[in-house]
Amino acid sequence: MTNYLKDALVEQANSADGIKTGDTSDYILFDKVKGKRYIGNTTVWKDMIMDIFGRRLTGIAGTVDYDFGENAMVFQPNGNINNANHRIGGNQEINHEFKIGASITFKPHLHWWQQVTSGVVKPVVFTLRYRHQKNGVGKTTSWTTITADAGSGGDDAFDFTSEADGLYNQITHFNDITISCGVSDEIQIQMTRSDSETGDVSVKFFDIHGEVDSDGSEEEIYKS
Repeated sequence: MTNYLKDALVEQANSADGIKTGDTSDYILFDKVKGKRYIGNTTVWKDMIMDIFGRRLTGIAGTVDYDFGENAMVFQPNGNINNANHRIGGNQEINHEFKIGASITFKPHLHWWQQVTSGVVKPVVFTLRYRHQKNGVGKTTSWTTITADAGSGGDDAFDFTSEADGLYNQITHFNDITISCGVSDEIQIQMTRSDSETGDVSVKFFDIHGEVDSDGSEEEIYKS
């Protein structure tokens, strides 16, 4: 009978505390205290999802509103990130399975419906500002601003310009967020649409991709 477990354990190392499989720098560790850990290039990516539909707006006179029929947020052009009536916001915890430490990169992006008309998509621009709230220290008050440029800006995941007229499910990337973080830290975001193109656009949700290096943390609010 084929020993599949033995075949899977490439350059395996055993100790009283667990099993390591992989090579010197890239390996998976099965540890009796820490659980399963992905080291080096064995990490995988996972979503931290922030559903923006249902967020309370400060007023109805701004450039963002609800579309209850489509479960989406509708953004008009010319939004100002400094105007509370022009933006939505949210808070995202860094979950326990995500990689933490110094200079950790997270990849924020939007899921929205992009309009194609005669093979052209509008150069829509979303502006987002974020701040990292690190547990156990003072409040962060300043924001860092990044953008996601649709169409010719080059931040779209998919090119629909050869498709028939209509609405398409698009993912558009913001600049990376790189922070030094710990378990259960928070990323706060505020977002608007800042271009001047005519017409509304509908956004379904915002999420952040991050590298996963464990199933969780060995302590409630601590991970080594």
